[in-house]
Amino acid sequence: MDCISFGFSISISTLMQAFGDTHTPARVIGIGAILNTILDPVFILGFNIIPPMGARGAAIATVITKLFSSILLFYLFKKRYPEIRISFSKHIDKEWLSLSLRAGLPVTIMTIADGFAFAF
Repeated sequence: MDCISFGFSISISTLMQAFGDTHTPARVIGIGAILNTILDPVFILGFNIIPPMGARGAAIATVITKLFSSILLFYLFKKRYPEIRISFSKHIDKEWLSLSLRAGLPVTIMTIADGFAFAF
C-alpha cells in the first residue's frame, strides 16, 4: 500500500512541478511530515484506545500519512487543473517503455547499489 501511494504521490508531484507549481507539492510534503510527527508517538507509545505498537506503530503512522498526503495532493491537482484527466490504461506504448527504461534503469541500479553499499 505504501509503494502505491508513494508512486502515485511522486507522479502527481512531478505533474504539478511540470506545470510550474512547485509550492503545492512542497507544502503537502510539509503537512505530511507534521502529521507523521504527531501520529508517530500516538501509534508507537499508544494513546487512549490505541494500544502501544512500537515499530509497527511507526510503520502504520507512516502509511496513514502517505495515504493522506497522496489523497490531498490528488484533490489539489484536480481542483487546480480540472482540464487534465488522469486515466489508467492497459496499453503500454513500447517506444515510451523503452525510453523510460533506458533513462531510469541506470539510476535505479545505482540507487539500489548505494543502498547495498551502506547496508554493510
